[in-house]
Amino acid sequence: MTSLLDVPVTEEDLVEFIVFVGSCMASQRESIEKGNWQQLNEVIPKLQEALLVISRFPAGMDGLRDRLENLPEIYRESINQLMESAAVDRRVAAELIKINLHRLSALKVLHENSLTDETYGSDNSGISRPGSRISTRA
Repeated sequence: MTSLLDVPVTEEDLVEFIVFVGSCMASQRESIEKGNWQQLNEVIPKLQEALLVISRFPAGMDGLRDRLENLPEIYRESINQLMESAAVDRRVAAELIKINLHRLSALKVLHENSLTDETYGSDNSGISRPGSRISTRA
């Protein structure tokens, strides 16, 4: 494979491509888990490139599956392990994204409530209401 954007030609290129996709998926999961948005910004373009390569396969994803199924047994075992790991990373990353979206929604509501209190005032300005403080982890 001369460039990442080229469709893998040889068996070694195909294995290298699958390893690349697996490492990107693991990096995506890790960056979301740690809240490392800079790392996530670096990983997303790599994942987009991988999708572009898959779309360039003859017959797209089905063509990639056919190529993977026709690999010799020595490659197929390691590829299957990598793909299982990447699938787990993808599911975990998707769940973490959902959790972060819920957290963002909750923060937005709390922020809007604090703006309402500032606008209309509060009878007990020195006393904080239960639930009106945001955790530093949120």
